Amino acid sequence: MEDRPWSDLPSELLQVILSRLPLPYHPSFSAVCKSWRDVTFRVYPADISPLLVYFKRWGDGILHCYSPSLNKSFRVSSPLDLSECELYSSKDGWLVLYREHEVILANPVASLMRNFPGLPFLNSFSGIAFSGRPPHKCTIFAIDSMFTSSVEISIWRPSRGWVSNIRYGNDYPFVAAPYSSPAVHNGRFYCLGVEGNLGVFNPKRATWKVLASPKSFAYKPEESYLVESKGKLLAVHVGNHNPPVRVVSLNEAEMVWERVITLSSATLFAGPGVSLVTTNRPKRMKNKVLVSRLIGKPETIEAEIRRFEGRAFFVPKQSSQQTPGEGRKQEATEKPGVCCYSLRALKSSGYRDSIWYPCSIWYEPRTVMMSKLRFKM
Repeated sequence: MEDRPWSDLPSELLQVILSRLPLPYHPSFSAVCKSWRDVTFRVYPADISPLLVYFKRWGDGILHCYSPSLNKSFRVSSPLDLSECELYSSKDGWLVLYREHEVILANPVASLMRNFPGLPFLNSFSGIAFSGRPPHKCTIFAIDSMFTSSVEISIWRPSRGWVSNIRYGNDYPFVAAPYSSPAVHNGRFYCLGVEGNLGVFNPKRATWKVLASPKSFAYKPEESYLVESKGKLLAVHVGNHNPPVRVVSLNEAEMVWERVITLSSATLFAGPGVSLVTTNRPKRMKNKVLVSRLIGKPETIEAEIRRFEGRAFFVPKQSSQQTPGEGRKQEATEKPGVCCYSLRALKSSGYRDSIWYPCSIWYEPRTVMMSKLRFKM
């Protein structure tokens, strides 16, 4: 028999092989030769960095997922009903949402959702967050802070359900920062005040306390976001000041805010609802603060999310096409599609020209083993 090159394999056979090949190996398959590349669809890892997720509150069933590592936006049809939901925070792969009389935890990567009904109706909360392991072994904390003299807190526990609208007096004047989500620190929920002070809720003892210190920031920022990282509390200030982004850390020994000069190899993703600090990201993203505001229109790809061995991938649909000209132009000039501030260079990329999308939040994609979840959808 005459030896024939691997490139002569029929495309039908190549497609059968490809259909049985795990998603992470598709790039290697396409690198063999041109004929193999022609039958391979492009696969994009969804979990190499947090995603900026946004959707229309009144619902078209579409999730927009912008990846700052890839500088691409993926338009995904979601099977989850997020219509009329207000987005509050995200953690460990779960979005925290509120809809009339209920809190919702949704994992868009794993297509999972759990409702926590029975919460008295409020137009909005100052913040909603959770601790523990969702969706079963978690504690949900919701705070309404409209007056300086008191707050109302609702708490959900697996053993009790909702205990709602408990009023606590403030030892010191306190109003929660409107764009900051509560942060879990040492088993407690910390809430950032508009002046830079802190309120703390202990879920084990069901106690609330406004701390005497820190009293305030050194200046009054337009927006502030609280974040917990490696046992420390950080606050990110964003606005039309110079510089447009500042990061401070709480010195718990002296209870004062201190300016952060460097994040070392970490990247801070900041924005309304949640802020995250991550490591092991592309070198170009280290020691930078990425704000949840987009500059221009990044390349958009119609895709679906597929899971394999605990990882998530964006797989373009066959009919998907690039947004004309935009993707290639941005790749050539290496201009970011997200507002980015370098702590080292003290330089920001177009904060004043960037756009904030309602119902948007930083989100870390995480898949969940289906066998471990046993609840009605």
